[in-house]
Amino acid sequence: MTETRDDEFHLDECLGYRMLITMNAITARVANRYSRELGLEVHEGRILTVIRRYGPLSTGEIAQRAHLSKPKASRTIQLFIARGLVHSQPHPDDNRLVKLTLTPRGNALHDKVVPIILEVEAELSEAIGAPMRATMMSALDSIRERLT
Repeated sequence: MTETRDDEFHLDECLGYRMLITMNAITARVANRYSRELGLEVHEGRILTVIRRYGPLSTGEIAQRAHLSKPKASRTIQLFIARGLVHSQPHPDDNRLVKLTLTPRGNALHDKVVPIILEVEAELSEAIGAPMRATMMSALDSIRERLT
């Protein structure tokens, strides 16, 4: 194994690390607003958005699209069902599965999530400008394609 001298490696110059700390800052901003204004966690807002955009979906499909573990998605969905935010109906092709949709209460809550996301997105865009945002979106797509 080759040793690396401290002056040869700087974690702050690693793209993945910089992306991580930036994403953590963005997530913290969204989490603060969700918690304070809606009593939600970030993954809960993401689940509402995924169901609204792509539903009806199974729990596994929601977990995949929301980039969450299936157990975490399942626990959240059960909580949402109990709170009257999500409706569960039998899957037409497989009785072991269910299809999930937002209830009117779930849709109303989702409609409060979106403005928060859009405001944070506007802050990000304002920080870098529209041309740089477009370049970054393209660069992120290229990185993701290379890694998958």
